[in-house]
Amino acid sequence: MEPAAAASGITIAPDFPEEPVMVKCDDTQMRRAVTNILTNGLRYAHSELCLTCRADKRHVTIRIQDDGDGIAEGDLPHIFDRFYMGKSGKSGIGLALTKEIIHLHKGTIRAYNGDTGAVFEISFPMSR
Repeated sequence: MEPAAAASGITIAPDFPEEPVMVKCDDTQMRRAVTNILTNGLRYAHSELCLTCRADKRHVTIRIQDDGDGIAEGDLPHIFDRFYMGKSGKSGIGLALTKEIIHLHKGTIRAYNGDTGAVFEISFPMSR
């Protein structure tokens, strides 16, 4: 995603722990889900996309936040619905597919507006 970000003048700011965080998953599908969110973030960010990963004894949480204008309050309850498109959405399939992939991995995803734009949080049970 970094070449696409650089071409758009967007900085991706990773914040990961020093030790690798392991999640049992289908790598191809998980990559697709996270890429969908990152692609959306790049579309709406003004200058920065923050990507954070945190783990505790039970869960791994991935947080993606852009510094854009956020998600319209009326759109928030529907953004994971299949074929729902907000004001500048593309197909209405990406976030619905992302939610399905996350749920198949026994995870959860939520979206809300943070202090500086839209925030997507994905949480998974910790692999053992």
